[in-house]
Amino acid sequence: MKKEKPVPISRLSRLTSLGSLVSKVAGNILVDSAKQWPTGRSTTVKELLVQPKNIEHLADKLSELRGAAMKVGQILSMDAGDLLPPALSQLLDKLRSNALPMPHKQLIQVLEAEWGENWLNGFGYFNLRPFASASIGQVHIAHRDNGEKLAVKVQYKGVAKAISSDVDNVALLLKMSGLLPKHINIEPLLEEAKAQLLMEADYIQEAAFINEYRDVLSDQIFVLPEVDSDLSTQAILVMNFIDGMPIDEVETLDQALKIKVVASLIALFFDELFSYQLMQTDPNFANYLFQ
Repeated sequence: MKKEKPVPISRLSRLTSLGSLVSKVAGNILVDSAKQWPTGRSTTVKELLVQPKNIEHLADKLSELRGAAMKVGQILSMDAGDLLPPALSQLLDKLRSNALPMPHKQLIQVLEAEWGENWLNGFGYFNLRPFASASIGQVHIAHRDNGEKLAVKVQYKGVAKAISSDVDNVALLLKMSGLLPKHINIEPLLEEAKAQLLMEADYIQEAAFINEYRDVLSDQIFVLPEVDSDLSTQAILVMNFIDGMPIDEVETLDQALKIKVVASLIALFFDELFSYQLMQTDPNFANYLFQ
């Protein structure tokens, strides 16, 4: 008899979590369906599934998958957003902003694995609570001993190894939900999500891209963070901290300044595409600040 290959514990825990989610949502559907019996009104499973509390449960569980859920949500909303039902669009919106931070124990494990047990040496301050989250990592504020402020992006523990299975799990849940229109083939989007996440999980490559982009960036309107090559690793990216306001708050400024900002961003896009031939940015406004 052929011996089956054991499933890794991390994979089992993810499948168990997904199973508990399905059970919880199914229980809610049964309760909601029972409430409809006295009224004589018939409802479909899909109608019950899109109730706010069930969407909330689905979004909460998917957000535990962090990178996979966020990336699939981003790609689906960008490539097929106008074709999706409102309930699925609502779910994807939650996924883009719902990344859960690592527990402190996991964070310390990543820091020690990359920098050693004495990782705090050289820092005058390190905030263990992240101030921002990305699709595969979270960002912390730190200060060197000399007081220089840093932005430290730390990759979620194990996220690189789980990318393929997590994306498949997200796809499975979306298909089970019945929210995904049957005429939309998401397989190419899922493969693109996996490829993008694997690329984003290589912080050494990201640091190289930032340095290359700095060399070609000719528009002095834009400020780019500087990478600390000595502290940066495969799973940690350290840069100087650049302060500013969220770019979408420019809407509150005077008209002339708004026009200048928009014109500069459009010009940057064409420079990247035709002059630099290096696309370092993406349409996510969280990647931009305004000073």
